Amino acid sequence: MALKDLLVCVDQTEDSFERLRLATDLAIRHGSQLTALYAREWNRAQVNSRKSAELGLVSAKGLHDLDERIEASIEAVAERLRASLDELTRGRGVQAEFQPVDGEAAAVVPQYARYADLCILGRDEPDGPASVNYSFSEHLLFVTGRPVLFVPQEGSFATVGRHIAVAWNSSRPAARSLNDALPLMLSVPAPL
Repeated sequence: MALKDLLVCVDQTEDSFERLRLATDLAIRHGSQLTALYAREWNRAQVNSRKSAELGLVSAKGLHDLDERIEASIEAVAERLRASLDELTRGRGVQAEFQPVDGEAAAVVPQYARYADLCILGRDEPDGPASVNYSFSEHLLFVTGRPVLFVPQEGSFATVGRHIAVAWNSSRPAARSLNDALPLMLSVPAPL
C-alpha cells in the first residue's frame, strides 16, 4: 500500500509554493510520481477588475489590454511554479510534472484527482462569514472519491505526515478516512 501518484493543486496564491514544497517532500519520502496541477483561471480580483473596467466604459482596446495583462500575470505565476518544482526536485530522485490546464479549477481538478492516490490542496474559505456553501476544497473532498490532504493557510510546516492523530467513532466516514490514511501511517517511523 503506497502513495504512487500524488496530485498537488497550485494556483496564483503565494500559498501554492508552500503546498508545492510539502508535496515534493511527501513524494520524495514515498517514492511517488508528483503532478502539480495549475488551473489557468482568473482569480476573483482579476474578474472584479474586468467587471469594473466594463462598467467604467473602457474602450474595446482597453479591455483587450487588460485581458492580456491578466493572462500574462497568470502565465508568470505558472513559470514561477514550474521553476520552483524543478528546483525542489532536481537531483532528488522524484518524477514530477507541472501541468497547466485551461478551465475552472472546480471543474478540472476533480477529474485529475480521481486518478491520484492523494490530492493535496490549500484550505480555502467559503464566500463570506455566514456562508453555508461548500468551499472549493470541501467540494473536492466530496466529489473526487479520493483521499484529500488540506494544507492550512496559517502556520508553518517543515513536513507533513510525520505525526498522525486518529479520531475514531466507528462510523463509515471514519473507517474510510482511516483506510485512506494507512499509507501515511505505515510510513511513519515507530517511536523510540
